[in-house]
Amino acid sequence: APEAEEVLPDNMAWLNETEGISVKDGIRFCGGAESFLNSLRTFYDTLSDNAETIENTLSAGDIEMYTIKVHALKSSARIIGAGELSEMARALEDAGKSGDLDYIDANTDPLLRKYREYKEKLQRLSEKKEDDERELIPREELEDAYAALREFIPGMDYDAVEMVLSQVEEFRLPAEDSIVLEELKKKLKVLDWDGMEELLRTVS
Repeated sequence: APEAEEVLPDNMAWLNETEGISVKDGIRFCGGAESFLNSLRTFYDTLSDNAETIENTLSAGDIEMYTIKVHALKSSARIIGAGELSEMARALEDAGKSGDLDYIDANTDPLLRKYREYKEKLQRLSEKKEDDERELIPREELEDAYAALREFIPGMDYDAVEMVLSQVEEFRLPAEDSIVLEELKKKLKVLDWDGMEELLRTVS
């Protein structure tokens, strides 16, 4: 097997200077630079929804689900090299398991503030190249892709949906469709099947 690349590509070198991220640890935990970048994009894409879920489960008093969510954050933060954020989540996971509500009440807001700071720190991950040289997708192929998604999403066929979205990414998309498909990718990452079906209903 080829060795995993251990150095970031030049266009991602800015991550080496990003506060709160250890690129070295991230590459080590993910097994290579490409896997690290994929994990980082998933972390970025799901950040807002996950932070809101943590907030809502605490407000609802659902400490069991709260504990599950901060456990997931502990793991996802660690794997991208966000060690301090991971440790904060770990401490809150322990508090959830032991029923230490005072600790949870005092420390959830600081966790969420630090977590949400990564939306700004990593915002360059969402930047699009202005010199996109990909061929504009033929309308027929785009319609075929939407038809396939309408078939696969109700069946919760993750692999098939991911395959369709990957094939579409090979083309340049009209602005409106690009927004829809980016949202579908984000919802797929958090398995929001209902949200994906609802989004597809907005496409004529």
